[in-house]
Amino acid sequence: MTGNYSSTLSQGSNGIFTGSFGAVDEVKTLVSEYHAVLMQAIKDAAKEETQRVRQAASDEKSPWNSIADSLNVDFDYNEGQFVYGVQGDEKTQQKAMDLEYGTLENAPAPLLRSSAIQGQYDLSLTLDSKVNNELGKRY
Repeated sequence: MTGNYSSTLSQGSNGIFTGSFGAVDEVKTLVSEYHAVLMQAIKDAAKEETQRVRQAASDEKSPWNSIADSLNVDFDYNEGQFVYGVQGDEKTQQKAMDLEYGTLENAPAPLLRSSAIQGQYDLSLTLDSKVNNELGKRY
């Protein structure tokens, strides 16, 4: 953080002196901006990860090809994690379950689980980079 960290001192209406330190105000601003930058980075990362998973599923040899556009990655703010899932009707969701976990006739093709495992590390790096880049522009 750069800037002028001046202090102010004033007398309130009750006759008590109060003070404000510039460094404290700067940290408050940084915390507020960090939250906004992090939320945008999470939103962007989820969108990018959705595109990556859909692209992997879109390969013509992939059994996921017919439902690739239904795949989605969101961030669960309550759990603090990215969630890989399928949007669509019951038929689409059932097809995804059959592909992911297999059936008596077909072996599993665990695209969502493998993407989630790979994504843990990759998304961590992505978020770190996005937040650092954006805050680096400001500070």
